[in-house]
Amino acid sequence: MKEINLYGMSCPEPVLRTQNELKGMKPGEKLMVLVDSETAKENITRLVLSRKHKINVKKESEGFALEIEV
Repeated sequence: MKEINLYGMSCPEPVLRTQNELKGMKPGEKLMVLVDSETAKENITRLVLSRKHKINVKKESEGFALEIEV
């Protein structure tokens, strides 16, 4: 599973980077996205669900871990 750390970035950068990573992924592949803001978590979740992918959000001490399955 590939992981991208987007801590410290403000929107729309986390969404754009996540979108770019998703473009090259095949069905069944997973991507872990780490963000440190509620806004980034919500915006990435909307992006993922609009594309009919699966997402699992976990609260962590520094922010959120978003596990996305294409």
